[in-house]
Amino acid sequence: YAQIRRGAPFDVFLAADAERPALLSADGLARSPFTYANGVLVLIGSGDADVLANGRFARLAIANPKLAPYGLAAANTLHHMGVYERYESRLVFGENIGQALAMVATGNTDLGLVSLAQARLTSRPFTVISSDMHEPIRQDGVLLRRGYANLAAVSFVEFIQTQDAKHIVREAGYLL
Repeated sequence: YAQIRRGAPFDVFLAADAERPALLSADGLARSPFTYANGVLVLIGSGDADVLANGRFARLAIANPKLAPYGLAAANTLHHMGVYERYESRLVFGENIGQALAMVATGNTDLGLVSLAQARLTSRPFTVISSDMHEPIRQDGVLLRRGYANLAAVSFVEFIQTQDAKHIVREAGYLL
């Protein structure tokens, strides 16, 4: 987002949130946003979500809630469960969801709250967190002004909204 605002030469922007595409559109830098996926939050490192309630872990990795939509969903989940303050000293923050996953994968944390799409790429056990525990993780995209005249960019944006693309997105671990 910051790079696009500074004039980086991109034609399409697929974000992990809905806010930034909406801002680009409002500023006249892009067409109207479209939702291409809804993220699914999972607890990785355990096949039992009750481990969050009973505290059977030393450290829990999450993405920074101020920077990352999955981090915000993770923090919201912990608040919804009424355990955020109790476990705050055990939280390890990654700059993004990839760093949170890496902390679990390397054994630097016992557990992590990450995306289903990422968790499915590992051999670690995981369990899906109920979407009732956090705000939806809506992921939007936009065709940027630079891409308006680029047939490939326009075609890609059209494709990503087709049933074929939605099938791919679903298979990758997202909701529609």
